Order: sequence, then structure tokens, then C-alpha cells
Amino acid sequence: MNHIKTTLGILLFLIVTLLISCKSSKDLVKESSIAIPENLSVAEDTNSIGQLTYAAYFKDPILVSLIDSALANNYDMLMAIQRIEIAKAGFRERKFAWLPSLNFLSGAGARKYSDFTMDGVGLYDQNLSPNVSGNQITPNPVPDMVVGFETSWEIDVWGKLKNLKKAALQKYLASEEGKKAFQSIMVSEIAQLYYKLISLDLELKIAKNNADLQTRVLELVKIQKQGGRANELAVKQVNAQLFNTLTFAEIIEQEIVETENLLNLLLGRFPQKIQRNEVLNSNELVANFSNGVPSNLLANRPDIRQNELFLLASNADAKAARAAFLPSINLSAFLGIQSFRSSVFLSLPGSIAYNVSAGLLQPVFNRNALKAQFKVRKAEQLIALYDYEKSIVTGVQEVVSQLNKIENYKKIVNLKKQEVDMLKEAVTISNDLFATGNATYIEVITTQRMVLDEEINYTRYQLEEINGAINLYKALGGGWK
Repeated sequence: MNHIKTTLGILLFLIVTLLISCKSSKDLVKESSIAIPENLSVAEDTNSIGQLTYAAYFKDPILVSLIDSALANNYDMLMAIQRIEIAKAGFRERKFAWLPSLNFLSGAGARKYSDFTMDGVGLYDQNLSPNVSGNQITPNPVPDMVVGFETSWEIDVWGKLKNLKKAALQKYLASEEGKKAFQSIMVSEIAQLYYKLISLDLELKIAKNNADLQTRVLELVKIQKQGGRANELAVKQVNAQLFNTLTFAEIIEQEIVETENLLNLLLGRFPQKIQRNEVLNSNELVANFSNGVPSNLLANRPDIRQNELFLLASNADAKAARAAFLPSINLSAFLGIQSFRSSVFLSLPGSIAYNVSAGLLQPVFNRNALKAQFKVRKAEQLIALYDYEKSIVTGVQEVVSQLNKIENYKKIVNLKKQEVDMLKEAVTISNDLFATGNATYIEVITTQRMVLDEEINYTRYQLEEINGAINLYKALGGGWK
């Protein structure tokens, strides 16, 4: 009767604890309610720009080849792959944590009992018992030889191990998304550096062409000085402008070297010349946006999916921390062969030994430490929530900014081209007028300075338009496929 009462009492305790745990297993933090504004959906296009592979998006085969090389050799990319392996190993460790552990045990030892201790006296009296004889007599020192299997199992009643497994899985998946996010950024950086090199090449060509033009003007001024139509001041000013242009060309040369080195670093190789195209065509990329932006414009962004997975992982970690307050139920068992004499070690079934035990472990004095850990997990969950919402807001901001940048710089480039064309005509006219004495050298060098500056600006505005297209591709999650 007493055994029945005891059993019923244990069952009642377990039921009450289970009810408490069910209450604690609810989500500890509200889910994100952030939504993308509807007015950002320019068009319903199922073929999102972000869904395009970088090989399909970038038309330049040289650039695609550079990206392929970077994906295979970039050191940060290689480290990102190893972080995935670490996360995968962590998930595998948690995946089987709910199963019993099984260990093979073998050992041997000996213990000498003092004649003046309870154990020593008890051993002596035990050997004098008529029930003990032969191989059952215990020697002193007492050898102990054992071979067998032991197992232990924590029964996951409250879902602690299940939530730890879930958190590990989400972190592993997040590491995969993190690699994709890094690849998207790297593809964008490589493309921007590549087009910057093309832009710098064009700037250098513009500077050299202007230097040649200024050299011809300098020669003409020197001839006019000899004929008395110009003075030394004109020679000095035209010569100074030529030196200024040559200096500018050297600065561009250095910038080309530094940009090539940055690109080579992303490619995981030592500094070397980089093959590239000679034409900076902004229409090649900007034309891809004619269909607008889809309504699910951020669905392809791996960084947002990564933050969402981190949020799920932090939620599972918080649940596991809450479950740590509840008692844990542990089972353990041993089955093997044990003897204090080698001669009877294999005398079965007499040498067979086993034990089975069950325990209920309830935290008492370490509850303050568990409370601290639980508060940390709750704070981490809130941080993950805010990080997730911030990534959505940031993503929308990036898309809107780059869309406007493309639109505005497209207009700027068209206007600047018209200005450059007019200034080139003005340079031709000023040179002709100067040769016939109808324009001063000041008008000539001023016009040449203006055309140099605006040709450079035109090239840089083209680059900004292309960068806007590259950044929008990245903002929509492109580049990781």
C-alpha cells in the first residue's frame, strides 16, 4: 500500500511540473510585425533582378571570370566555408543529444583495508562466515576487475534538448545564409572595382589626350612669341597648365595600381595586371531594370534570411534556458563482468554484474545562475529581433536609394554628355581663333581646362550610374547564385 502511495505521489509531482513547463514553453518574445510598404512595389515581376545569377546579370565575360576566380580563392570566402563546417558540427552534436550515451568500460585496481577500520574488520568477519568459502573469500588487498557497458540517458521531458537541437540547426542554416550574404557583397565589390578600373583607364586617356592638345597649344604660343604676338607670360601659363595635366595623369596611374591591388586581394592573389574591357557602358546594366522591382523585393536577400534564422535560434535558446529551471530526469545502467579474482572472472553467470538507477535533479542553490543565463538569452532574443527588423528597414532603404540614384544619374549623364560635346566644339573653335589672332591664350587654356574637368566628371557620373545598378542588384539579394 505504501509503495502505491509513493508511486502516485511521484506521478502527481511529475504531472504538476509538466503543466508548469507547458506554460513556460510559450514564445518569450513577440514575433516581428514589420512589413514592407506597398508603394515600393513598382511592378509585379516574377523574374526578380536579385534572382539572376551574376553570370547572367553581368554581360562582361572578363568580369564574370574574375568573380569565378574570387569565389574559388578569396580567403574570406574560404573562412566562411569553414564557419559553415563548424556550425554543421555543432548541429550534429546537438542532433543526437537526446539519445542515451553508451560507453565501454574496462578497468582494474586494488585496495588495502586497514585492520583497524570498520571496512577491514567487516571484511575479516565476512570471510569467517560459513556462507563464504573458496573463491568467494575476499583477499586483502582487494583486487577489482571490471569489463562492461554503461549507459546514461537524460529524458527530455521539458524540451530542453529539443530546443538546443533546434537552435543549433537554425545557426547552421544561418551560417549558410551568411556565406551567401558575403558572396553577394564580394561580387558587388569586385564589379565596382572592375568598372572603376575601366573608368580610371578612360580618365587617364582623357588626361593624355588633353596633354597632347596642350602641348600643341604650347608650341603655337612659343611660335607666336617669336613673332611678337605673345609674351613669356603666355608661355609660362600654358606650360603650367600642361604640367598640371601631366601631374593629374600620374595621380590616376597610382590610383589604377592601388585599385588593381585591391581587386587582386579579393581574388586571393599577389599584385598583377588585370585584364579589363575598354568601354564603360552604363546601359549594359541599367537596362535590366526596365521591368521594375517585384513586390517581394527583399525575399532573395540572404542577410535578412540569416537574421531571421538567428531570431529563431535565439528563441529556441531562450526556451532551453527556461527549461533548465525544471527538474531533469536521468536514467543510468551498467551491465558487465566484475570480480576480485582473475580465476573466476569469466565464471558466468556468477561474475555478471549490473545496476539500474533513476534520478530526479532539481536545481536549488544554482537558480540565481540559471536566472542570469535566462536573462541573457532573453536579451539576446530581443537583440536578434531588433537586428532582423533593422535588416528589413535597411534593405528597403538601400533599394529605394539605389533606384533613385540610377534614375537621377541617368539624367545627369545625358546632360553632362551634351555639355562635354559643346565644350569639345568650343576647344576647336578657340584653337582656330587663337591661331588667327581672334582669341587670347587665356580663352584657350580656360576652355581646355573646362573640357578636361567635364570629361572626367562625365566618366565618373557614368561610373556612379553603374555603381547604382550594382548596388541595387546587391540590395535585391543578387550575386550569391
